[in-house]
Amino acid sequence: MTTNSDPILYLDLDGVLLRRRHAGIFDAFEIAPGCLDFLEWATVRFRCRWLSSRCRQGWPDGVRRAFRHAGSRLDDPRWRVLDLIERAAWRVSKTEAIDPASDFWWLDDDPTEIDRCWLLTHHRGDRLIQVSSDRDPHALAVARARLEQAISVREPVLTYSLNRPPGDAG
Repeated sequence: MTTNSDPILYLDLDGVLLRRRHAGIFDAFEIAPGCLDFLEWATVRFRCRWLSSRCRQGWPDGVRRAFRHAGSRLDDPRWRVLDLIERAAWRVSKTEAIDPASDFWWLDDDPTEIDRCWLLTHHRGDRLIQVSSDRDPHALAVARARLEQAISVREPVLTYSLNRPPGDAG
């Protein structure tokens, strides 16, 4: 279970978690290798959000339909992990859904130049992890390794006790 202090992970669907069965075909997808394991791992460590055209304006069934059409057996209890991921609403650019001041990471296979410029303008270019399960069957393993490295070097959050007098380090 995640908390509000956990980083946000924005997830693209097509080309990241779902891969095209044949190059150039838009609606012929299959589950990317390691997808379910990756989602189970990610939802424990991040506040995950869908950042996909399949649920652009918060459409409730786009993600489940995409996974079902790609061959997921949604009646398998492990696929309940999809219910742990909220939709990030946006209209024109995916970056509309991202607060640049937040602690976030973003997985996408094909970010636009506008998306990249937005990230650079906000000094957040390092938060985009570009991976493509269409081109690399190990894309989600690569993404997981990069995310594990990123969250392992996060600075610890300093906490102060309200019960101690000022200057008492305890």
